[in-house]
Amino acid sequence: MIGRTLAHYRIEELLGAGGSGTVYRAEDTRSGVAVAIKVPHPALIATAAARDGWLASARRALALRHPHIVATLDVCDTGDMAFVAMEIVGRRTLRERVEHGPVPLRETLATGRAVAAALAFAHGLGVLHADLKPENVLLAANGAAKVADFCTQAVADGGPRTLDATPEYMAPETALGRPPEAATDAYGLGLLLYEMISGHPPFGGAQVAAVATRVASEPPPPLPAATPTALQELIEALLAMRPADRPRAAEAADRLAAMGGA
Repeated sequence: MIGRTLAHYRIEELLGAGGSGTVYRAEDTRSGVAVAIKVPHPALIATAAARDGWLASARRALALRHPHIVATLDVCDTGDMAFVAMEIVGRRTLRERVEHGPVPLRETLATGRAVAAALAFAHGLGVLHADLKPENVLLAANGAAKVADFCTQAVADGGPRTLDATPEYMAPETALGRPPEAATDAYGLGLLLYEMISGHPPFGGAQVAAVATRVASEPPPPLPAATPTALQELIEALLAMRPADRPRAAEAADRLAAMGGA
């Protein structure tokens, strides 16, 4: 793929690959601007219906222009290949940050506020993410957080999903096979905050089915005793088993802002 030109994008470098697709650094030959090109995993667009759904999801994300959302710049379908062009933020993700253990409180609050604000904006446009996890939060050189993969995860509120969520980052309703809603993303925010504070997700394990069962039937284990009360109460509310009991992303953003920089 390196050196190949897709539409007007010249592929220069492999940036990464995962279950949802492969990301390359490329140059827009019209403007000379560097972009990130994401090519979906072939299984995600194996049928005409799946391809149309993936493209519709990506096009929906074109409207998501927010300081804490990785911008989708272009959606292309060349006939033999579908892909999106996105802004380049950096290669560091929240996953790399939490792999070293709990994140300092000030940084946790800042990242949480950024993700909550991104979700609130997207939800205001009727768009969900539906697969929040540390890999989908990119950290810029200045430490600012941006939510990625809205372009290939975004679904209309209550609509069908493009991809299956990672088991340990599922909400209870997702684990039970129900469609996502805004409260599903709120649960995802709670999971991110929980992992940043504790250094690990609340649910984990090698057996996918066992993890999904725990997510659907058990409340998360207690947070570390040193967690500030206001933050603990917010995380517990976001991780409520019933979607109706969770605060919306906009409320979570306000509550995180009220905690200041700690």
